[in-house]
Amino acid sequence: MTFIALRDGEPVLPHATSPGDSLSCRNCGDSLSVVTAHLRDGTFVARHFRHKNEDCGGESDLHLRMKLIAFSKLRNEYPNASVELEAEVDNRRADILVSFPESRYPLGHGIAVEVQHRNKSKKLFQTDRHYYDFGYSVLWLTKDDYTGFDVDLDNTNSVWPKSMPNLKSMSDCLSWPIDLVESDQAVEVEIPFPGEMVRTYEQEIRTAFEQGKEQYDIVTGEKSVQPAITQSPADESIEDSTSWKPIEHLWLSESYHQSVRALQYIESPSNVRYLKLSKGIRGDSPEYVIVPVSTQNADILSEINTLLDTMSHHDSTDGEWEEIGVSWLSLRRHPLTLWLRLLSTPWNEWAFNLGKKEHHSGTRKKVTASFSLDDVGIGEIRSFFEAIEEFT
Repeated sequence: MTFIALRDGEPVLPHATSPGDSLSCRNCGDSLSVVTAHLRDGTFVARHFRHKNEDCGGESDLHLRMKLIAFSKLRNEYPNASVELEAEVDNRRADILVSFPESRYPLGHGIAVEVQHRNKSKKLFQTDRHYYDFGYSVLWLTKDDYTGFDVDLDNTNSVWPKSMPNLKSMSDCLSWPIDLVESDQAVEVEIPFPGEMVRTYEQEIRTAFEQGKEQYDIVTGEKSVQPAITQSPADESIEDSTSWKPIEHLWLSESYHQSVRALQYIESPSNVRYLKLSKGIRGDSPEYVIVPVSTQNADILSEINTLLDTMSHHDSTDGEWEEIGVSWLSLRRHPLTLWLRLLSTPWNEWAFNLGKKEHHSGTRKKVTASFSLDDVGIGEIRSFFEAIEEFT
């Protein structure tokens, strides 16, 4: 993983290179090529250098590497914006500065990005306030936000309408930076809810409570019980009331294949329903991932029909992974990011990629299972997702 090369004896970063440049490794002298930013198995890979022969194992400065991965991802996410390294906002230098041609809601003039590795001496609250005063949203990144050549940009704190943190869960506010320098006195403010407002919005408050309770049940239900892994239809019989209940099943491999792959719609003992993708070698415990499906997000699965229509006339590229499309299964402000991707594989087959990421811990889990249209038809796949909509 190389992020600094030599060009004519001078250090150069990946984004500053051009096709035809003669590049070499500053550690071993080997020739380098540039790998442009791309998706691999649905995961973003930042622009970087690659050894033409064997990698020497030399590693770039970690802080610089973190900045360059974020820089590459931001250029990909905001292609019409100006994205600069070490840019100033009124005498305060941001590690990365994204500036929009025109202000936009809710990010304002752009995003000031601060990458924290070893230097934790910055006064976070004052830094935020400075950028907010000049109309910029703020994104703080730490090592926990990075996975390989990818970085999570979801925790940007918007500047409009007020400088409030974009909290993903209640625990986030416990770590939100608080300025203790200006005053060490506790402040208590009582803000009663006006009775008229409560009566006016009673139904909305009730609906929000029920949705929050359902999301809580989904998360706790998932963590409290792990499903038994089914290897064949016969294994799916329910032995007692605590068993996981299979509702709908789609085999992605024929019975004679050594590799077993399946997509299932299952119900937990606590009556929470999940989409499950599993793969493995026959006789061994398979790899799997499950994501919750509720009445609020089941209709999103209908997007799969659009993906299947694209798939029916898509010509795959030999030797490359390609993303056909993605269905995001997450609800707004859900504690998990959930997705189902449809991919074409390097060996001219197809693949489903089911995954999830927990915002608070950053824990990510995903499974990619390939299949051939000789083993499962588009009609069977379409029927599987239509059945989920009917059951939910």
